[in-house]
Amino acid sequence: MMKVNEFSIDTFKLMETMSDNIFIADKNMKLIWINEEARNLVTELLPYLPAIAHPDDLIGMYLQEIHGQKSNFFKVMKKKNFPHKSKVPIFGYTADLFVNELFDQNGDMNGYILIWRDVTKEEQQRMKSEKMIEEMSTPILPVVLNNALFAPLIGTFDKRRFDHLRERVLTECVKSGADYLIFDFSGVTVVENELLVDEFERLRATVQLLGAHTFFCGFSSELVKLFTKNKVKVEERTFSQYQQAIHHVLYLEGLEITPRKKT
Repeated sequence: MMKVNEFSIDTFKLMETMSDNIFIADKNMKLIWINEEARNLVTELLPYLPAIAHPDDLIGMYLQEIHGQKSNFFKVMKKKNFPHKSKVPIFGYTADLFVNELFDQNGDMNGYILIWRDVTKEEQQRMKSEKMIEEMSTPILPVVLNNALFAPLIGTFDKRRFDHLRERVLTECVKSGADYLIFDFSGVTVVENELLVDEFERLRATVQLLGAHTFFCGFSSELVKLFTKNKVKVEERTFSQYQQAIHHVLYLEGLEITPRKKT
């Protein structure tokens, strides 16, 4: 329990040295103090705050005036479910927000402390890393033929990963003008949403509209059960192994793999 009256000069000095943006408001949600980091942040945000000419203009303003009574922040304050932690985007920034009540020496609520940590760079790096992982875990690769693509599916598939897969598949099919696309399911461990199995067949049909034949291979017994359970009928031929699908594509192209003659 944090008590307003117990804040000594040393406490305020300590908060001034912190790298987080700290705002203190009274019980009516009127701002009464901000630290130096918060002043610097507000200075950067002044172009988005036309009613404020200087960071110190915030002192005496009510949080409702800043956030608006329809904002998620105001809903949090109204519900009084403290302490509250959340990640919020605002004016191009991403912030970890912490809000808690302050109490006086008698235990009566006497105000609020708001700590806003700028995690924009960390969030951008996290999103960049996630994108790299998605691209690495969902490759669309060329095979022995210039007009064929191979999509090895690995790990757990949820809606987000499937949406990323669909986007990459359609992009690569249009870009390469592929006539054949082979999906290898042998590396799939989990399909989190059973409804996604129907989406794979829809994707096959969409690729067909682009002029490419799609083949599925490497189904595990669990995936076969999922497709059967959801009454998903695969219209194209399927194969137990990737090599069989490759041989079939070569056959359709009038080609075959034969041993090299010894000289």
